[in-house]
Amino acid sequence: MFNLDGPVWHAIERLYSLPPEPHRVRKKPLQVICVGPSKSGTESLAGALKRLGYDHVWHGFDLASRPPFHRPEWVNLCRKKWYGPPDGRANITSEEFDVVLGHCEAVTDLAAWAFAPELLAAYPDVKVILNVREEEKWFQSMRKTILPICEEWIYYLCSWFDRGLFWRYHCHARFLIPLPYGARGVWTQDSFYQTGRWRFRDHCNMIRGLVPEERLLEFSVEDGWEPLCRFLGKQIPDEPFPHFNSSVG
Repeated sequence: MFNLDGPVWHAIERLYSLPPEPHRVRKKPLQVICVGPSKSGTESLAGALKRLGYDHVWHGFDLASRPPFHRPEWVNLCRKKWYGPPDGRANITSEEFDVVLGHCEAVTDLAAWAFAPELLAAYPDVKVILNVREEEKWFQSMRKTILPICEEWIYYLCSWFDRGLFWRYHCHARFLIPLPYGARGVWTQDSFYQTGRWRFRDHCNMIRGLVPEERLLEFSVEDGWEPLCRFLGKQIPDEPFPHFNSSVG
């Protein structure tokens, strides 16, 4: 596999270049970052935050089906973090994040998990939710639902015949999904079995060390409205806590 930051891949990306998309413009401050990984209740938590009045909550679905996608920009941010300085300090600014997240008051799922320390540095006043799930349930759900995205050969082959599909596969399967788990280029069942659990634990411990207690909530969607609303200073809605995607893993 070629170096994803090498001249071959840069040439391929130029070959599949897309018309530029309008940059986001931040009109409201980012207020909440939910730094748990995919399959830790991210969709349910996003739904809850929307119900509490946050104006657009970024989720991985934004990158999959809600244009503008800014996939080349996400790839560039991934390169800055994982192929940047040897000390791993990417120093991504709020202005750089606002290009892709400027419309959001809250961020969940892939972006927050992958760029948690950079987002916390760029937006030092946000409240932080470490959304967690029982480890083995999380691991098996990832294995059944997210990993196949990177192993689907039909998806891979089709990506070479359509520019939009190329960038969708390229951004997800080569960068945003595998790189936070230490996999470069190809993510497989074997590599996830080797690194998945301890990456999950290491990430949680990192967040606990980075965020002051008064700005951090460790949360499971099974906890319901009360701890979430208390932490955010919101009234508890008179309706059940949302549970989306619960039948998948």
